[in-house]
Amino acid sequence: MKIAGIAIAVLFAAIGLVLLAGHFWLQNYINTPEFRAMAESAVSDAVSAPVKLESVGASLWNTVEVKGITVACAPPLAQVPFATGKVLKVNISLSAILRKEIKIISIELEQPAVVLRQMRDGSVLLPQKRARSESRGDKAMAVTTAQSSAAPGESGFKVVLDETRISKGRFQFLDVGQNSLVLADGIGAKGTIKYFKGELDSTGQLEVVKVVAGKALAITAITTPFSFQKRILDMPSISGKIYGGQLQGNFKSNFGKPNEPYELSLKIEGMEVGGLMADFGNQPDRVQGVLRADAKMSGQMSQFAPSSSGQGTFSMRQVKIAGSPVLGSLGKILGVPGLADTKFDSVEGSFVLKNEKLVFEKIETFPKQNATHLVISGTYGLDGSLDLRGDITLNAGLMGGVSQLLKAVKVSEGNGVMTIPFTVRGTADSPKVSVEMTQAAEGAIKGLMNLIK
Repeated sequence: MKIAGIAIAVLFAAIGLVLLAGHFWLQNYINTPEFRAMAESAVSDAVSAPVKLESVGASLWNTVEVKGITVACAPPLAQVPFATGKVLKVNISLSAILRKEIKIISIELEQPAVVLRQMRDGSVLLPQKRARSESRGDKAMAVTTAQSSAAPGESGFKVVLDETRISKGRFQFLDVGQNSLVLADGIGAKGTIKYFKGELDSTGQLEVVKVVAGKALAITAITTPFSFQKRILDMPSISGKIYGGQLQGNFKSNFGKPNEPYELSLKIEGMEVGGLMADFGNQPDRVQGVLRADAKMSGQMSQFAPSSSGQGTFSMRQVKIAGSPVLGSLGKILGVPGLADTKFDSVEGSFVLKNEKLVFEKIETFPKQNATHLVISGTYGLDGSLDLRGDITLNAGLMGGVSQLLKAVKVSEGNGVMTIPFTVRGTADSPKVSVEMTQAAEGAIKGLMNLIK
């Protein structure tokens, strides 16, 4: 018995030494250029784009750590990264590598970053395309979970991940002038990923700390479930916070079709406009009010700006305007200096997005019987250009003989009103306001006639 016990102990010790030696051999193999090249080839096939890995190593018994991940842009900016990742940690069964198979238990990606760049023709620069390897023979890797294994003779690699995590991610969309149109920071996600024979299937939950659109528009605490199946990305229930209000919506894009068509729907409730004005570098009391809006957009991701179209409605209540350059210019022309500082119970409007312009079908202030009533229509270009036409209706008492239109006419206080047409051109930063004098005079006469009646 004693000899048998010694023999068993020696056997177990020998097995332990073999396993330990195998572990160190596997760690050394994972650090070789051969394994890194094999991993680069497999990942490149998965994303159909050239991928470079700075280093691949085994940090623990069952964890492979990849550092310095880079996915290249397509020409003419092939030297510029489309996507990067700081660290990729894969919880893996090292013993499966002996069978040219990688068995993944979980995966975690730290600080991934993706940058989309708009070209001069309006297209969006995507990753450089790479033809998939038709066959890698003995170098083929099959990747499975602990519950599944590759079928005999199956080439390529197969991924089924029950636990995938992304932390501290970043996404940015730059226009032709390298100005940021969209910046999403603090991206986190967890879910499952399946990949086999060029098809990626993923479901999970996405969280984003903050999204900044344009110069300053900020949406925070964004969450949504997501799925990516048959090359269709679907976010069916987006929610977030926007300047004291709530945002809800959905997004879908088909990356399997030419130019990647997309659909976006958003609804905003209770947004404080003053906070938005402050973020854009203006005084928060420049425009105050509570905004509600509904909008739908569609277009093509690869031709985002020129292809996008949409429509929507908005309303703002408890509106206070201070120091408006447009109303201030109108006030100087009409002899109403206080017009730049105005209050409305509400402002309502509808718009259409097409040809990179917002076309306002109608913007109107309420109540109509207010001392100042505005109706405006026209276009606002995404480059800040203005082409607006409107009518301002003023109580005749506001203009009490000061207006250059009524120098020769004495207007007594009463219920008479005057409707005066105007135009606004130039840019949002430097608007140019003018009054059509002939029509304005006609409006003044009508107002006078109302008083006489």
